[in-house]
Amino acid sequence: MPEPTDQPAKPLRTWRPMAMWTAGILLALGLAWFIGFRWLTSEPKLRNGTYLKIVDEIRAGTLKPDTSGTIVLPASYRNVTPGGKVYAETRPGNHLLVLFPTCYGRGSDLQGYLYSSVPLTTRDYYTVNWGVGGIARHLKVGPVDLLTVNLVETPWYEVSRLVD
Repeated sequence: MPEPTDQPAKPLRTWRPMAMWTAGILLALGLAWFIGFRWLTSEPKLRNGTYLKIVDEIRAGTLKPDTSGTIVLPASYRNVTPGGKVYAETRPGNHLLVLFPTCYGRGSDLQGYLYSSVPLTTRDYYTVNWGVGGIARHLKVGPVDLLTVNLVETPWYEVSRLVD
């Protein structure tokens, strides 16, 4: 009975196209991820004009928050946020905070951008002792509390509430 023999190695002309296709697919995926990442992290720049128009209308009194700090946006701005709402609060010293949700998660979790008319200071935050999770600084804007805040570029902050 003849011995099984190893398959001969594929010729180089077979490996080259496979390597080129693999490299091309990986390059396309990497480029798509990079462009998507840049687009997601540049939200204030993309919508800066619309966000600032809303801030100006809040300052002028055209858009007014209800008693909880929620503003239901008019039809012309309804598509700016997923729920058609923003949250606003005026603090002492005419310090205006406007929260623009960009994504809602489970329960009352959300992610978005915060406009602050003056840079945030430690007095604007409160601390929560999460036990094993440590002590964290959070911000409250209108009815939305437990916001974690990161500066993007003055006057914009990236915020998230990931508790539920």
